[in-house]
Amino acid sequence: SNLKDNEIYATDKLTAKVRISDNTELDSVDVYLDDYNTPYKSWTKDELASVVSGNGEFEFDISGASSGSHKVKIVATDAAGNKHEIEVSDFYVTTNPFVRYYKNTPLFAGSIIALLAIISAVIVAVVMKSRKIVKR
Repeated sequence: SNLKDNEIYATDKLTAKVRISDNTELDSVDVYLDDYNTPYKSWTKDELASVVSGNGEFEFDISGASSGSHKVKIVATDAAGNKHEIEVSDFYVTTNPFVRYYKNTPLFAGSIIALLAIISAVIVAVVMKSRKIVKR
């Protein structure tokens, strides 16, 4: 419920929250983080029953130690064997200022445009000044 594609989360650790419910019984909930071959987090039958009877919100932590993007896949299977998958991709959990700056497209593009405008103004000023010196 608090993860979105292409987002940047400026924190050391993000506690992701996933709300899952079923009209009968959940058989399994598995979370895959970055590596879709091995579950990052799974819940036992007792843990599933406890979460569902409580607020229905499954939580897991994502470390902010990485400077790369993450992807998460959540797979929920009910007692009848029906599977439902949700995927969130290309999000960052980091306090690294360079990664946050670079991945913030409006800020990064605006900085490049501003830098080009300054360089252009300096070039124009130098050319204008050199023309005045040549005319004298």
